[in-house]
Amino acid sequence: MQNITLQPQTSPAQLVKAFGIPELDLDQQTLDKLDAYHKVSPIEFHGYGFPNTRFADGVFVLKRPENSQSKEMFYYENGTYLQLTRLSELNEGNNIKSWIPLGSAIYFSMDFGGNEKPQIHRMDYATFNIERLTNDTYMYYLSPAVYDHYIAFSSNKRNNVDFDCYLYDVDTGKEIMIYQGVGMYRAKLSPDLSKVVLHRSISRLESVLFVGDFNFETVKQEDLYSISDQLGKTYIEDIQWKSGSNDTLFISTTCYSEFINVIEYNITTRAIKHITTPTGLLPINWDTSISTFADGVILNANEGGTSGLYYYSNGAVTRVEIPALGVINNSLFNHDKSKMMIVLDNIHSPSTLYEYDINFNRKEFLKAETDFVVSEPEIVSFKSFDGLEIPAFYYKAKKEKSPVVLYMHGGPASQIKATFSPPNHCLSFQFMVNEMGISVLAPNVRGSSGYGATYQAADDGLKRMDSVYDIGACIEWIKTQPNLDSEKICIMGRSYGGYMVLAGLVEYPQLHCGIDTCGISDFVSFLQSMPEFRRDLRRPEYGDERIPEVYDFLKRISPLTNAGKIKVPLLIGQGENDIRVPLGEAVQIANTVKESWLMVAEKEGHVFFQKSVLDYYRKLITFFLIKHMQ
Repeated sequence: MQNITLQPQTSPAQLVKAFGIPELDLDQQTLDKLDAYHKVSPIEFHGYGFPNTRFADGVFVLKRPENSQSKEMFYYENGTYLQLTRLSELNEGNNIKSWIPLGSAIYFSMDFGGNEKPQIHRMDYATFNIERLTNDTYMYYLSPAVYDHYIAFSSNKRNNVDFDCYLYDVDTGKEIMIYQGVGMYRAKLSPDLSKVVLHRSISRLESVLFVGDFNFETVKQEDLYSISDQLGKTYIEDIQWKSGSNDTLFISTTCYSEFINVIEYNITTRAIKHITTPTGLLPINWDTSISTFADGVILNANEGGTSGLYYYSNGAVTRVEIPALGVINNSLFNHDKSKMMIVLDNIHSPSTLYEYDINFNRKEFLKAETDFVVSEPEIVSFKSFDGLEIPAFYYKAKKEKSPVVLYMHGGPASQIKATFSPPNHCLSFQFMVNEMGISVLAPNVRGSSGYGATYQAADDGLKRMDSVYDIGACIEWIKTQPNLDSEKICIMGRSYGGYMVLAGLVEYPQLHCGIDTCGISDFVSFLQSMPEFRRDLRRPEYGDERIPEVYDFLKRISPLTNAGKIKVPLLIGQGENDIRVPLGEAVQIANTVKESWLMVAEKEGHVFFQKSVLDYYRKLITFFLIKHMQ
């Protein structure tokens, strides 16, 4: 990695390195307002307690205590929180990923410093002592399912590339390899543990799915049959065993339409029942995810950026009432699947937990409270250069001729939705709109998920620049709005959205400034410096840089190649330990663009989790926007 040449070089906050950034001169009123919008702590639901233990009747939630550097796990029951972890004291940037109560202990995965190499841990119910069960440089992804006295996980510990499937006996500590293969596999066992389904995602357009008998020894490929061969080349998002059934699966797949539909599949007869497909019981022309509940399956439809909830059981589909417009980010069930908890994220709160019983009677369980008035977004759309319709969420400031933040989401196969704030984005849209007088336009440009397979694939490979040209359509739409100042547009985004920031600044010099968080600056160095297993997943979308003509194309469209065209102020934020978009991507563009500031977060990866980093970066973005947009 190159040395960082920007000056001055300072450490303005804990775990923060600043390069070329001046002291942040923000008045107390601005700081107080900033705090008011960001002090709310989202509540992440991690499941119900386990029967016949001290935690039988409550739930586990992950949230940030006031002034805590890290999020901590709590047990919540009857209005009382019991803190179970003290991760802030470790000062290692620890992040809990999975949490599975089983028997006399809790099994969970946790990574360190944003390295995305989660390790498996065990917490004793009685003492809260934590034992680390794995301790190496490989990755361990726990399955959320519990199988009697077993937990399941996938790991690349065999060769650091391929993810094999394992079963771990919590009583004996014995480990069984379920399956060894090429690629990233997940295993799901039938309720009686006699069958196994193996699922591998090759890309966002293709998956493979095998099923076979399981006898507590490694399954051989020749003993499996392929469900995906029957379905044809298709993307399979998820599979779930029907509760109490050892021969019936629910599968969410793009096999039958542009969207992710749900079918019921019998592994004995290989018969298919269509649930949400175009010829199904209830055709749903949106991507739909699944989770089993009672004797059926919950269907969570992404209806243009908000959730619609349905229940399929015994040949019928019914709609489940949701109390408010928003996005259901999570739905988990108690041990016997007689209760369901959903977590609703909308513009009023990042997390409201609602509990449903088996008859779908509902009660509010917990809520992350906010104390400010919100601005409702408007859904707009406009045509791009080739006539393609681009949908967007538009947050309108009250100020006349307001500046505009053009927010580009990551992914690229992701989507802006009607949520409290975009995932992993640290500065509230509501703060910018209500307190800074900045309007926000957040488009779902081509390549976004949620609008069908054709739309999602419309920027793949050699079509990459078509999504950048959609930025031009956003600018033209802004020009048509009399209340917006098209001379003051800040383009902002993270991850792939960070690439869109840099590419937009190259292609559209009329943009006033840009804020890039963890963005790609050179596609070739990006692909060549990431872990091998991630490279195999990314090449189908971005292109294979080993092919000479693709290499030349990726180099030609990379912002670093054209960085001399960026003449406006640029703020860059980057995690030091990022494995998805490595630090070098930020350093090389910061060293090249004259008017750039660079913040590097220590013990952070692709997403910032620690309070000192989040607090400083929010202040930095606010200061940058005040300096250049007001």
